Amino acid sequence: MDSEDKIAALREMLDEDPVDHLGWYMLGRELIRAGRHAEAAEALERIIPLDENYTAAYRELGVAYEKSGQLDKAKKIYQRGIDVAEKTRDLQTQKEMRVFLKRVKKKEG
Repeated sequence: MDSEDKIAALREMLDEDPVDHLGWYMLGRELIRAGRHAEAAEALERIIPLDENYTAAYRELGVAYEKSGQLDKAKKIYQRGIDVAEKTRDLQTQKEMRVFLKRVKKKEG
């Protein structure tokens, strides 16, 4: 199954269950892989109201923002994700987002 087929299948699944935060996460990741970063951000933004403690969603949303050139949004979501990861004790995701946040700050100069 190619990327476009996966995206279509995930969209179909989400039409049936729009509150499936894992489905939105999988769609967002697949859209990032396909280079469709703005669409990925839209999908990943749907997760946080469904599960505000889903730290991987913050990480991937930050990546989508960063790759679409929205560096301010990327910084804010990485920082928010770092805070959530600290609260939930997700140390690995927190560490990754700290690295990503530093990268964004370097891009800004």
